[in-house]
Amino acid sequence: MMIEETASIAGDHPALAGHFPGRPVVPAALLLDVVIRTAEANAQWRIAEVMRMKFHRPLMPETEFSIRLRPIAGGRVEVSCHVGEDPLISGLLRIGAGESRS
Repeated sequence: MMIEETASIAGDHPALAGHFPGRPVVPAALLLDVVIRTAEANAQWRIAEVMRMKFHRPLMPETEFSIRLRPIAGGRVEVSCHVGEDPLISGLLRIGAGESRS
């Protein structure tokens, strides 16, 4: 089962204050939170660990991006996020013991 969603971060999100004045950029921690919440809400996975995550480019507020999550062997989830065709995030998450909260 692959999960595919789109998301964007509102320009008035509190995490943007001071990050950076005059040209706000979405913090990496907020992007990662959106990815993890998407995995946990849509697949009922409990994410136990961020095994690796690469942030390829900055994301500006109000910019729509795609999230693709694909389970792979060993209780892991492959993460791929894009703005259009441009890579935004790629990485690997580990699903917690029991794999599911269903």
